[in-house]
Amino acid sequence: MVITRKISGGSRSDEGAMTHAVNMSVFQTIKMRNQPIISTLRNYILKGISGRTE
Repeated sequence: MVITRKISGGSRSDEGAMTHAVNMSVFQTIKMRNQPIISTLRNYILKGISGRTE
């Protein structure tokens, strides 16, 4: 994760560091639940766009 953060410039600002931390938390949660990454992220994004909370 440190290398990814360095390459992406995620720690150049407090906002970038927080964004990176949230993204990694989401990815780790999906992984721990043994869910498929792409389709799960797609569903989360579509739910966010539509305003659904379920």
